[in-house]
Amino acid sequence: MSDDIPTFPGKPLGNGYNEVTAEEMKDWVVFRPEIPDPDGDTGELPHERVKKSTTFSLLDIIIFFDWASTSPVDASGCNQWAFVVDENQALYIRGKVRSVPLGDVHKLDNATVIHRIPEALGKLVAPILLKYKNNPMMFQIVINHMQCNNFVPIIFDEFFPPDVRYATNEEYEAAWQQMVASLEPRDLIFTFNRKSFVSKIIATFTHGPFSHCAVHAEDGVISEIVTSGTRMVHIDIYKGREFRVAVFRHYGKAPDAKEEMLARMRAEDGRSGYSYFGAIQAGLRAYLGNHIDAMAPNSIILSGALSFIAQA
Repeated sequence: MSDDIPTFPGKPLGNGYNEVTAEEMKDWVVFRPEIPDPDGDTGELPHERVKKSTTFSLLDIIIFFDWASTSPVDASGCNQWAFVVDENQALYIRGKVRSVPLGDVHKLDNATVIHRIPEALGKLVAPILLKYKNNPMMFQIVINHMQCNNFVPIIFDEFFPPDVRYATNEEYEAAWQQMVASLEPRDLIFTFNRKSFVSKIIATFTHGPFSHCAVHAEDGVISEIVTSGTRMVHIDIYKGREFRVAVFRHYGKAPDAKEEMLARMRAEDGRSGYSYFGAIQAGLRAYLGNHIDAMAPNSIILSGALSFIAQA
């Protein structure tokens, strides 16, 4: 993989950061992971009606009308997406992952090809889609990340950060302090209790390493829903090597101002009640591989919009 990924431009600053100029970035395409804003101006993507003579590039998107699909039909008369994964076929999902030969794409109703992904990126991502041809859940997870421009987890085929065990308390303390220092308002805090059987069950059955999620307010204070209700506590409540804690961030458009978010959190602080039905429903959806509609902690990550920041 290192032979395919060019060296990032600029002056290294340490910790994976580079200082770059506009001139150094002129030949680069920058993707920012975020939930697509339906009201945003994304511009017109290069596209064309598919003909018998149409040529395709890796990760071109083919939209068409699928008579067997229950998805709603859009303004172009299409309700299905397929992704070009090699020189012979495009893959799409309807119950299972299905293949359509590129030579037959022009026969599909309303078939249009969208040229969105640069060739160099397509070479890295297409093999991952092809790898999960027989795994509909993982295939959909890759698509989730693609739709949110979140390509790093796909390229490295790693949708959760690897677990880290620390040899000494000093190493753990340094990692904890670095993680807390990185926190910004709205960051999502995912946790796992290594000593809890319930935590292990939740993580295992929802296809990931975490069992709980909280939202960072400010200054290390988080808002979370526990069985006793909603509370605001300091993140240090999860400090300890029996816990695994990770920070993720969404860089897209915020639903409200920071002050409004904090006011809402304070108003909900101390509110009693816990939706066991909602938690069970989210868990079942995640267990069945539906990580779009589910609100289980791991599903929130697998929905594709979040960027990993730090962990301890």
